[in-house]
Amino acid sequence: MGDLWMQVMTRSEPDRQRLERAARVKMQTEDAIGGEQVLAREPNHADLHNDVALIYMSLGRRRDALRHFAAVTVLRPESAPAYYNEGVALEAAGDIDRRVRGTAMPSSGCPITQPRTTISARCCCGRGNWPRPAATSSAP
Repeated sequence: MGDLWMQVMTRSEPDRQRLERAARVKMQTEDAIGGEQVLAREPNHADLHNDVALIYMSLGRRRDALRHFAAVTVLRPESAPAYYNEGVALEAAGDIDRRVRGTAMPSSGCPITQPRTTISARCCCGRGNWPRPAATSSAP
């Protein structure tokens, strides 16, 4: 299967912005589907889980993102960004209790503990200004 691309001119700036948003959602949805297909064959690919989760976060599909961020914490239990991302997705999905109780890194004095408390406080104050997930690296 292939894609057909064509140039489209809109009559107004709001129309152009609406078209751009629709195209972005379509492309991100296609990327998520492709990522899921690869993960079905390679379920231990932590970087791809993270990439697919970031796509789902940008699409507003918090529960789908959480599933993939949780997979990264299992595959890379030493990764502070993985736990941070899982916590961000839990809060965005409205699961504050699980965020506070269930996603703490193994007790190793990790610096992620303080930001997690701050994020939970921000969420509990009702600001709803979700932090962006942290980038992760493919390096061990």
